[in-house]
Amino acid sequence: MEARAPRGRCWVLPTALLCLYGFFASLRPSEPFLTRYLLGPDKNLTETQVFNEIYPVWTYSYLVLLFPVFLATDYLRYKPVILLQGLSLIVTWFMLLYAQGLLAIQFLEFFYGLVTATEIAYYSYIYSIVDLNLYQKVTSYCRSATLEEKVDISKVLRELWRDFLQCYSSRPMLCWSVWWAFSTCGYFQVINYTQGLWEMVLPSQRFEIYNGGVEAVSTLLGAVAVFAVGYIKVSWATWGEVALALFSLLIAAAVYVMDTVRNIWLCYASYVIFRIVYMLLITIATFQIATNLSMERYALVFGINTFIALALQTLLTLIVVDSSGLGLNIFTQFMIYASYFAAISLVFLVSGIYSVMKNYRMASLPVIRSTTSSS
Repeated sequence: MEARAPRGRCWVLPTALLCLYGFFASLRPSEPFLTRYLLGPDKNLTETQVFNEIYPVWTYSYLVLLFPVFLATDYLRYKPVILLQGLSLIVTWFMLLYAQGLLAIQFLEFFYGLVTATEIAYYSYIYSIVDLNLYQKVTSYCRSATLEEKVDISKVLRELWRDFLQCYSSRPMLCWSVWWAFSTCGYFQVINYTQGLWEMVLPSQRFEIYNGGVEAVSTLLGAVAVFAVGYIKVSWATWGEVALALFSLLIAAAVYVMDTVRNIWLCYASYVIFRIVYMLLITIATFQIATNLSMERYALVFGINTFIALALQTLLTLIVVDSSGLGLNIFTQFMIYASYFAAISLVFLVSGIYSVMKNYRMASLPVIRSTTSSS
């Protein structure tokens, strides 16, 4: 296995290379116009095919591929998996240009699911080569840019199970992981179907749309916010859950406005807020989880969190979106997503208030005991 880098090793070069790769891998200028492209004369697909038969394939393939990918990441380490991601991006791009028909575009979504499944290697690689005190800083850098010994598949599984139990025995890490899983599920759903919502509010065949500009602005502002996270000094152990609750409520409000106010500019503005807040929180969650890990199992934990998110998303897609389920219209879907984030906010608000009160009582105990002893 790859050994952890020596403590004195310079972290600037690997961080810069990862940021550079992340920037170019995330540079997809055609993505904001994907729905318009698939519905247009080039692919000539129907709305039902795109929203209910093609887009759900990404969710299902991401879920199916994630588990073997993070096992491969744990066994092969990070570089081969990052290379696989780059090759999958190339295949996705060529299929987007030349593939025709429903089945071919569904295969395209499968390869894009492989792209997103292998992102675990990118986000966990940096923690294997830098010191613990740099986690917050390098996490913000890598997130802002996007915006060997042989052992026997039974021994690996036993080690993973042991590490799983050890990792999730920490309450702070469990808390951040739960938020990661549930919020990422909702984030993926909103991102996947936002273009469909915009299409209903302002049809691209009849009006000029600014999807690309909105994506660029949200990514740029999100990158700035994420970069700034590296320099924020907050006692996340005390106030983390309350912060998650309040910001999750802001996300819920943004999704609600996108759904109910049928004005494209308010939809765009709410989407920008939605992405900035999520990127900010997921960055904080990432370095908080990494900080609480006492072993090099970053890919394992990140993979499990994302796997749970995808399992929830798959269930949500099957029930709400898929034509074999309820097949709800896009506006009803977004009302459900807004309610989903509101429920997350409520849960973390109750838990956060309890944690703050508990910490306050524990901090006041020595004072009480000291006063009693003096008397």
